[in-house]
Amino acid sequence: MAKYLISLLAFLIYLGIIEYDYLCRVTGVWCFGAMEAPVEAVEVTDPIVFNWNSDQPETTPYFNAMKSRLLASNKADSILVITGFYTREEENNDPNYENLGLARAAKIRALFPEVPDDRIRLEARRMNEPASDPGNLYAASAFNWIAKPSETAATEPSTEVKVVELPDRELIYFPYKSDDRIKSETLENFLVELATQVKATGEKIVLTGHTDNVGGDDYNMDLSRRRVEDVKALLVAQGVSSSQIQTVAMGRKEPMASNNTAEGRAKNRRVEVEHIKQ
Repeated sequence: MAKYLISLLAFLIYLGIIEYDYLCRVTGVWCFGAMEAPVEAVEVTDPIVFNWNSDQPETTPYFNAMKSRLLASNKADSILVITGFYTREEENNDPNYENLGLARAAKIRALFPEVPDDRIRLEARRMNEPASDPGNLYAASAFNWIAKPSETAATEPSTEVKVVELPDRELIYFPYKSDDRIKSETLENFLVELATQVKATGEKIVLTGHTDNVGGDDYNMDLSRRRVEDVKALLVAQGVSSSQIQTVAMGRKEPMASNNTAEGRAKNRRVEVEHIKQ
């Protein structure tokens, strides 16, 4: 009887060893000293990456090829727009720039000494969602060439509403000192299309108002609030439920471009339309 029990115990131990070996080799989890599955390193394929809260760009082995292609695609008298991305959760520690996006764009600019200052434009864009968990490198920049504006366009304030579509949002640019409700065919046509989409999908949208830095903080906060409320009212008039529209007033706190130029201030007088899918 004892001999039978010993044989059975030896057989069970043998099965346990085989099972342990399988779990350790195949899963990588059930091994002595292993508390969790090993994490595979993620290959960084972006040419420029940043650490969380940092404005210091780190170039990768893909940078030189990207730079060569970008410079080769340049056309005469065009402007290189360098956009730095940022999130509201990140901190900007450079007092020379109004947000981390502009600070990042400025540091990236130093990587392109071949392009003269008069052919560089720095912009910032806030991201809807954090690109990565804090502590991980992530891409936070974009580049594109645009036509150089005429001398008149660069110095005279715009009197027209403009709508620009981006991959993750739409931007409504407002004229200088546009306190009253804007009568614009461009804006009305855009809002008719937007209302049709929102009613069909049931999605929600966030309207965020921004201003340039002309005037005090209180004035600009109130101006940005009036602009988003005007846009909301026009959408409600098109049949969109007010419960589908959230409005946020940011005043002058989140500039898209430098307020030191008329062109930059024109970029900052805007309402951003962000879509929240259901």
